Amino acid sequence: MQSAGRTYPAQDENFGYRIPRNDIRIPPGSTLKGFIGYAEFGNPAKIAALTKRRLSVVISPTVCE
Repeated sequence: MQSAGRTYPAQDENFGYRIPRNDIRIPPGSTLKGFIGYAEFGNPAKIAALTKRRLSVVISPTVCE
């Protein structure tokens, strides 16, 4: 997450969860929605007070065996 020229790295880069294989199919062109709490980037109150927050996330789905 970035704000005012400073980067606040996530404490853990795995925001997902494990599901059994073949339980979720996402059709091409679909939209995925999710939630990443401020606590992942440090003190939630301080992160919430930052202006012009910008979050960039690269989605890399994997299949768990």
